[in-house]
Amino acid sequence: MGTDIHCYVEYLYSNDWRYYTKLDIHRSYALFGCLVDGLRGWKGFAPIGKRDLPGNLSVSVNDFYNWGKGDFHSCGFIYYQELPTIKSAYKKAMKVVYDNDVESYKSTFEKWKKPDEEFVLPDYLSCGFDAYLKDKIKKHNAFFDIEFYGYYILDEELPNGVQDIRLVFWFDN
Repeated sequence: MGTDIHCYVEYLYSNDWRYYTKLDIHRSYALFGCLVDGLRGWKGFAPIGKRDLPGNLSVSVNDFYNWGKGDFHSCGFIYYQELPTIKSAYKKAMKVVYDNDVESYKSTFEKWKKPDEEFVLPDYLSCGFDAYLKDKIKKHNAFFDIEFYGYYILDEELPNGVQDIRLVFWFDN
């Protein structure tokens, strides 16, 4: 059984945190490890997310959390302005994944190759790291769209005077 993330966007208005939307984020242990150190074996990356839930959750996010509280773990949050740091950490984590995939593929090939068979990486690895990363970011786009495109937050009608934006998250197994 895998680990999934539950991620909600809140905005601060008139000194009150309010629910904005839930993000649909595909499973990515590299991304999760950038948020929470050691999650699903991803150790050694400095986590960006703050541990625990903020004490001033919006009513809706608090209700979502309380609905499944017994199954949730590794709660945290990040502010909108921290997203570039997450993107950078994710890129480093995915470079480790990519390098490990290439090495694993090469060693498996060496073990099972036929005489005179030439080594060729599969398409998803031979495209190079930048294309590999772009594909992975596309698969986890709900998280990164906030920073890259901003349409989840900036193109929607939020009241004038929004003071801050944050993503609140937790995981389940």
